[in-house]
Amino acid sequence: MSTPLAKQSILFIISINIFTAFLVFALCKSYTDDQVDMAMTQSVDYITKMPTIKVFNTTQITNELREQKVPLQKIVSYIERYIKLHKVKGIILIDSNSTLAIPDSAKAPHLTMQELDELSEKYGITSEYSVDSLLSDFNKTLNMKN
Repeated sequence: MSTPLAKQSILFIISINIFTAFLVFALCKSYTDDQVDMAMTQSVDYITKMPTIKVFNTTQITNELREQKVPLQKIVSYIERYIKLHKVKGIILIDSNSTLAIPDSAKAPHLTMQELDELSEKYGITSEYSVDSLLSDFNKTLNMKN
């Protein structure tokens, strides 16, 4: 037979255990929520710092400009400034010839000559290459291999 004092002691011990279990549960949940929030913040931070990669088709761009009767020097300037513009914006460009499949979301936007001129002016982008300098570099490279 148990005495009323023993029953009170048992109830007191049970209530302390329940309170302790609740306290541990609350602390663990708070710790877990903090860990989830921290992991989410780190993930978003990591993703936003990753460079954007876009694919562009130099052959298609060149053909379109040639169909519009754009002189070769302007085509060279267009491609150079197009690449520099994306570099300034922190976008990595990959030629479509180097890819197997290209989702629409990965395609670099097509810019008209006027749009590129305006953006080049806005970002201070100038063309450094000329057709003659490119041909000269090409011939030098060719001669070095022979």
